Amino acid sequence: MLYSIAPASLLVINLILNWDTLKKYGFFVKEQDENKRVAIRYNQFILASGIYIFVDMSWGIMYEHHDIPVLFLSYTH
Repeated sequence: MLYSIAPASLLVINLILNWDTLKKYGFFVKEQDENKRVAIRYNQFILASGIYIFVDMSWGIMYEHHDIPVLFLSYTH
């Protein structure tokens, strides 16, 4: 559980710092303005990094429950 605290705090800080940009421009190109296109690409990058951080945080939580054999199947016989 301690491992997943760092990604969780990073995700919160990332959302706080980029919230205005995420709300203002969104994730899709609606116009041909080049400045908006750059901001939308940046928002897509922030979304992708947020998904990576969330998966990393989930892995930390799952690893804490290593005693549950269904989560960590071993296929070696």
